[in-house]
Amino acid sequence: MATQTSAPKPSTTAHVMPARFVITKPVRNFVRLLFSYGVLTFGALFMLFPVFWMVTSALKPEWQIFIRPPIWIPQYWEKTPAGDHVALLNLWEAENPATGNTEIVIELGTRGYAPMVPIGELSDLYVVPESEISSSSYTKTINDTKINVRKWNDQEVAPVYDDKRGNLVVVLVEDLKETVAIMPLDTGERGNLQIDNMRVSTRLVETEDGSITEMLILFPNFKLTTLLDSDAAKQARLVPASEIGEFEVMPLDQTKTKQVTLNGAEDGERYVVISEASWRPTMQIDYLAQHAFTVDETDIVLEDEPQIFNLGVFPVGTYTDADGNAQEIAVVLSREVSEDETILVMPIEHMDAVELAPSSSLLRPFPETISHSTVRVKDFTRPTVREESIDFDLLGEKVGILGDRQDMMLTIPASAITTAFDIDENHVSRKTHIYLRWSNFADALSRELGGADFLHFIRNSVIVTTLGIIGHLLSCTLVAYAFARIRAPGRNILFALVLSTMMLPEAVTLIPTYLIFRDLDMIDTLTPLFIRDWFGNALLIFLLRQFFSTIPIELDEAARIDGANRWQVFTRIMLPLITPALATVTIFTFLWRWNDLFHAKIFLNSPKNYTVAIGLSQFVGAYEAEFNLLMAAATVAMLPTVLLFFFAQRFFIEGISMTGLKG
Repeated sequence: MATQTSAPKPSTTAHVMPARFVITKPVRNFVRLLFSYGVLTFGALFMLFPVFWMVTSALKPEWQIFIRPPIWIPQYWEKTPAGDHVALLNLWEAENPATGNTEIVIELGTRGYAPMVPIGELSDLYVVPESEISSSSYTKTINDTKINVRKWNDQEVAPVYDDKRGNLVVVLVEDLKETVAIMPLDTGERGNLQIDNMRVSTRLVETEDGSITEMLILFPNFKLTTLLDSDAAKQARLVPASEIGEFEVMPLDQTKTKQVTLNGAEDGERYVVISEASWRPTMQIDYLAQHAFTVDETDIVLEDEPQIFNLGVFPVGTYTDADGNAQEIAVVLSREVSEDETILVMPIEHMDAVELAPSSSLLRPFPETISHSTVRVKDFTRPTVREESIDFDLLGEKVGILGDRQDMMLTIPASAITTAFDIDENHVSRKTHIYLRWSNFADALSRELGGADFLHFIRNSVIVTTLGIIGHLLSCTLVAYAFARIRAPGRNILFALVLSTMMLPEAVTLIPTYLIFRDLDMIDTLTPLFIRDWFGNALLIFLLRQFFSTIPIELDEAARIDGANRWQVFTRIMLPLITPALATVTIFTFLWRWNDLFHAKIFLNSPKNYTVAIGLSQFVGAYEAEFNLLMAAATVAMLPTVLLFFFAQRFFIEGISMTGLKG
């Protein structure tokens, strides 16, 4: 009897399969879509960044365009008036080290600082070949003062002088102990210490007990910015440089500043000098034209001493007219200044209208005739880099420049300053707010450049571009239709000959072309810029010919059977069907003619004939460039191209995609 083997019983233990993360199809599609749009967005932003920079630069003052760190969004730098004068002072924001509060301040200037140590506290100075000292340095803090340290024979040394011949003067760091401290580089008089034919610079500093201590200067040198509370600017006073006494460094709140007294002042008030510059008497041009008049030098008797009118110094005297009437006058424009044969004078009672303005704000004046005398006039509606430093409510938008330059100092009484401190310039920020200067566009379009404004250049470009487009549409469509539809002997040879002209470099034909236009008396006219478009273009003829070839020949035959002649077939059947190709021709021609700088430079000489492309280059001169106006003009010049692509993009894409489908 056979032995029966029982079947194994199934295990009661469940085997759990490891879970797998399954990415469903919708998730994959979403990730793919997200990646695609991310790449496209990045590419679009990368391509649009130059446009963004140009447009924002067109809305900025010039100083904000190339500043570091960059200012991306146009800002207005807030100002405060300097007393009752025309100058405006920039406002800053900084944290006061004493209070920890952020305060609105004005900048006084920067001072150089360095670690210093009394020479008497040092055991010795060493002259060491630079090859024996480590090339790398590091910073070490001693007595809350950071100094540069290098290694020499396993000792820490602080360099104090480099003779540029391979030798260093060093001091042992262990000798510095607690005597090193940060001090201003302009403190005390300069001194010199002779060491092995090397002259090390020192400072002679007066201590609290009145003795003089010679201080050795260590590294690193650095600068701190001195800031004052902005409210003190309201007490600013403009003083002639001749009235300023000697400078003296004195304490002021948390710092020390150079302070002066005024010669002849009895109150002993000390002043902090904000700026020292040349100023010039001015007067609003309308007021000057209303009250000033021209006289001959022989008709006035000048006094020995000039008089001062609102800080402006002018010669004064008596003028007697032909009727014997005498009046007191001030000479506002002498013969030497006006380069005229007469003298421009003003009655004394009207001289209160004089205002002093910084000479730096009166750049690029232009001549204007006032009462038969030539006056240099500054029109502030023509922007400059420094225009934001002037209060136009006091000075006026258009002023005549009078008299001679005067050295002036803008000062603030030390007693009016409640807050003053030094801080690293990297911890100071401008007080600004967003401000778009739309006036840049008006200024750019109205700016006169060589006798014509930018609107005139736009008009010339519109003429050239329009006539060029019409010429290409007429000539290229006719020639392309003939090559595509007319069966003529040698047609293919002629078409190949037309295409071969694209291989001929323009440099070869430039001189003959120029000579032809010269002989036709067309140089310095707009004609050479568009007339060649009326004789066809090989690339556009090829494009249109290929487009015509995609249209079935049966349409021509059906129209001919219905009695249409070839011209009717061309105008009523073909042209409506090739609208995308015509749009492409229009776009190409517009771009070529609107942006054509090369031919404009070759054929045009007079500003009245300049086009937009060559007009943009006029904003950059040999000695100055107004980049904010250049960007504004470039934005305006770019706008027609953008609008053309926006409204014609469908036809353009269709024209390009369908070209060459059938040959």
